[in-house]
Amino acid sequence: MHGGWEEGNGAYAQYVKVDKGLTIALPNKISFEEGATLPLASITAALVIFQQLGFPFPGQGKKEVPFLVWGGASSVGMYAIQFANLAGANVIAVASKNNHDLLKSLGASHTFDYRDADVIDQIKKASGGGVEYGIDTVSEAKTVAQCSKAYKSNGQIGLLLPVDKAQSGDSLTHKNVLMYAAVCFYLTVFLGIPSSITTLNSGHRVSQPIPRTTNLQSRPINWWQTF
Repeated sequence: MHGGWEEGNGAYAQYVKVDKGLTIALPNKISFEEGATLPLASITAALVIFQQLGFPFPGQGKKEVPFLVWGGASSVGMYAIQFANLAGANVIAVASKNNHDLLKSLGASHTFDYRDADVIDQIKKASGGGVEYGIDTVSEAKTVAQCSKAYKSNGQIGLLLPVDKAQSGDSLTHKNVLMYAAVCFYLTVFLGIPSSITTLNSGHRVSQPIPRTTNLQSRPINWWQTF
């Protein structure tokens, strides 16, 4: 089985050949099944929080500000909650009520249901008037349009896909990360994503040591059953 369009990468039986920069050490307490989301999802969250939004690396200071994770029950959302918490943020997570206990166990101080009609008011109350930093792990025009109302006018939002402001109607600063373009760097030619190799290397340096030096939790195997 070939692993892509690049020469030298692929898989056969139980072995896989891949660039070492795309790998991450699996903590002993995490099974292979639980760790399936660890490299891609954790690095994506790390790129948004530590690189794009400028939060301090774990152990290098604290940024004690409200931080909104919209889509907190997604794979990237669960890691974003943990990374933002490690950086000192007061994490506000939005997801289905079924996931609220899990998200609080990961470090969320407040959890709200995106289906609630007054969810924006709840977020503003919990954050003392609105957030300046956050991530929308869904990254669609309709979700940005909704969650942007919880931000201050100078807000910065991390996105996993480009969102056209003409469709979302927001005035926030968009901080885009497209992790699979860093893995498949040739996509930059078509999508116009700058310096993906630099981005990948930076993300790997950020997230690779974290699982062994913190209590980072992977996404539960039966997570889909909560929806």
